[in-house]
Amino acid sequence: MFTFFCLRRGNIRTFFSVIHRMGHQLLEVAPMDMAIALITGRVLHFAPHHRIQIYIKHKDQLVEGSFGEDVFTYNGTLFPETPVVATGRTAIHQPQPDLTAYQGVPGTSVRLPEENWKDMTLWVDSNLILDQGDLQTYYRLQVSVGQREIPLPLHTPLMPVAWVGRGIFCIKGLGSLLA
Repeated sequence: MFTFFCLRRGNIRTFFSVIHRMGHQLLEVAPMDMAIALITGRVLHFAPHHRIQIYIKHKDQLVEGSFGEDVFTYNGTLFPETPVVATGRTAIHQPQPDLTAYQGVPGTSVRLPEENWKDMTLWVDSNLILDQGDLQTYYRLQVSVGQREIPLPLHTPLMPVAWVGRGIFCIKGLGSLLA
């Protein structure tokens, strides 16, 4: 409820300062394990050639076990609030005879480096999401630390998204929220 209150009032700084304080409390329990999922906020149509990757880099090196990829082999639809891709796993989606709705696959926790989290970046590489405006408007991150899940909108200056190339995005604000 607090999340919606802060976002509805346009008070993003208050929202992220609370998330930042919550992060410090959460990190005392499990300081190095985190899972990240990219969640769609709208209906998303996919086709057999679509794929999306997510991974974490620390000082321009891939964090071990952080690579996640979803590959779609059929035409289908993702409903809102469904994970599109998540860290630590690869999923190749095949059509199922009794498939009524695709629910997404959750991510697995990644052990993060102990030093200087501000050097951490999250990368999204996709041929499904090509536009930075679409990524920031229609998607959000779901960060799981310990038993807690923290939603992080991408349409805020505290989570800068850089367009690196067609369908390649670098999200830089995640490490500063956890530090």
